[in-house]
Amino acid sequence: MKKTFVIVGCGFLGNLVADAYQQGLLEEYEFLGAYSKTMEHTKALCERVGGRACEKIDELLLLQPDYLVEAASVDLVKAVAIPALEQGCSVIPLSIGAFADESFLERAKAAALRGNSKIHIPCGAVGGFDVLQTVALLANSKNQKVEGTIEAHKSVGSLKNTPLFLDELETSNKVEKVFDGSAKEAIEILPTKVNVFVATALASLGVEGIETKISTVPEFAGDEYFVTIKTEGYSSSFDLYSRTSEIAGWSVVALMRNLASPMIFY
Repeated sequence: MKKTFVIVGCGFLGNLVADAYQQGLLEEYEFLGAYSKTMEHTKALCERVGGRACEKIDELLLLQPDYLVEAASVDLVKAVAIPALEQGCSVIPLSIGAFADESFLERAKAAALRGNSKIHIPCGAVGGFDVLQTVALLANSKNQKVEGTIEAHKSVGSLKNTPLFLDELETSNKVEKVFDGSAKEAIEILPTKVNVFVATALASLGVEGIETKISTVPEFAGDEYFVTIKTEGYSSSFDLYSRTSEIAGWSVVALMRNLASPMIFY
């Protein structure tokens, strides 16, 4: 029997997941419907791939989906995750920055336990969660010190209209560090731009335990992330580059295929 899913957020990434379904890449699933704050976008997605265009979140949850894919915003994650989890619908969020709020994180986990559901964190634009979890577990079991960092390289333009933007960055011809702090601090300053910081932190040392840095690079397009975790006797480093955000949508598709597969890649 096929599992069912709905989409919250009908922008670029939500449409990417819907397109993958339409192309037959999620053959073990049935798409039930979608919701977004812009009804025009919701209707356009559902007219193309099927499913009900819902005007309210409550209407979407009445469809009783097995999975809810979120590709909208931190605010919508906070609005939909707990009621979805409580009714037994597992949540696949892309706006992972919502879970930097420790109170919300604990309430969401409690809701998942009550509903016998799960919060599935996709790898998004960074990945490596398996390695991060494994090294942190190894270190904690031996009471060893463990250190983790994630640094992002971004274009100057991507920081416009944020507290980190300075006019002089546009004329700089060198890499400029504009932030150094915790993942929790980063998501508070850039609520839509560093979800990967929070995901990486949750998989390893927590939102206040991993060091995060942001630098701007002249004539650069996209995002590049450098992740390191180390403890006595073991270290791992990797970097990932993405020119656009589409890799985050594809990570949801890959996760859903993994969940439905008889062979799980952790």
